[in-house]
Amino acid sequence: MYALFSKGFGKKAADMNKKGFMEKDYQDEGLSKATVKGKSSTGIEFESNANLNCSDVLDVAVTLPVDPKCKVKVTQKSAKEADADSKNKKLKGKDATYETKAKSVVEATIDVASGMKLTLTAEDLTMAMGGKFNAGFDYQTETFSVEILADLSKKSGSAAFATDIPVEAVPLKAAVQLGYGSGEKAVINALAGLSYDAKDFSLAVKNSANADCMLINTTFLGLYKHSSAFTVAFALDTNSHKAGKKAWDAFEVDDKAKKTITVGCEYKLNDTHKLKAKTVAGGAQNQIDLACTSSLGGGASLCTGINMKGDKTKYGFVYTLDA
Repeated sequence: MYALFSKGFGKKAADMNKKGFMEKDYQDEGLSKATVKGKSSTGIEFESNANLNCSDVLDVAVTLPVDPKCKVKVTQKSAKEADADSKNKKLKGKDATYETKAKSVVEATIDVASGMKLTLTAEDLTMAMGGKFNAGFDYQTETFSVEILADLSKKSGSAAFATDIPVEAVPLKAAVQLGYGSGEKAVINALAGLSYDAKDFSLAVKNSANADCMLINTTFLGLYKHSSAFTVAFALDTNSHKAGKKAWDAFEVDDKAKKTITVGCEYKLNDTHKLKAKTVAGGAQNQIDLACTSSLGGGASLCTGINMKGDKTKYGFVYTLDA
């Protein structure tokens, strides 16, 4: 099936420079995390993540198969967030004051037909049927894909379309996404992507524009697989605005924005050990990340990481048990 805009167009390069490295902790300290997940013989799936540095940070998810074409996932999260005063003063790390917040999410995924998937999500439901409601619809064929997202509570949404460019000499893929956000001031955003994918090499460029037709954020992504053991990925960001999590979120001017270049590599020592390294130049501070993932057998794995940023060095680990 043709890749969705959110799943293709440089996502492999972005994931390689993100997954497997130390995650950001709310206290800007080293992260110690334990994950337990599994699947029963009846198809019930479960996953639990715990931050060992803070007992208040925890999430548990259970996925129940309703029938062969429908499953429901229930997630309960407990996390630390900066309080309103800290957010207003833009305080971060140890300078901020944190409070524990609980969040519940119910997600139903339905396979409507071949290549069609419908996702319905409800967050923080109340007895009066209050909360946040979202919907998503994906349609994938061999030649194109359509991806629609909607925030029913905010009456906002986005639509993305991806397909091949009919040029025989160079097999290119193109995509465009439009986002609309309602509110006191309507938000209209456009995102576009172009990618070239070969067997061992891929290159992509993404760009964003607002209603004023002003190009805002441009990102170049690339991945090169030198061999079955060694892979390199890079990303060049020329972002001048802070982008929201959704395509309909308004862009905010970032006075501290700088061009950043990220280069990462992955080397598989053997069947049980994998090494990763990443350097980020530009931005507020240059940083270097190192990580090693080891398979312990029996579905268990351990990922140890080091993050060096400025004059600070953080250590952490993630233990995962796939039962």
